[in-house]
Amino acid sequence: MRAGGVKEKVLVLDRDIVVTPEELKRRRLELGYTTPELARIVGTTPTWIVAAEKGRKPLASSGFRLVRRYLEALGFIRVEVAEKN
Repeated sequence: MRAGGVKEKVLVLDRDIVVTPEELKRRRLELGYTTPELARIVGTTPTWIVAAEKGRKPLASSGFRLVRRYLEALGFIRVEVAEKN
């Protein structure tokens, strides 16, 4: 917990994440999201989602928070609020 009693978000990986662009698209479709819906959830543009799914947008070159929201929306990771000692 931070000074002042504020809890921190802790990133929890469900497993080692090695995902192909095809898997990103497959997972989106399995979850029933359209490209615009997922973009709205993640806080990006549909163009960014399509580029990631086609391998034209390496996730490593994108901002950490954006990639975290993207992988979290697809269920590859989860973020929990936990006390940190």
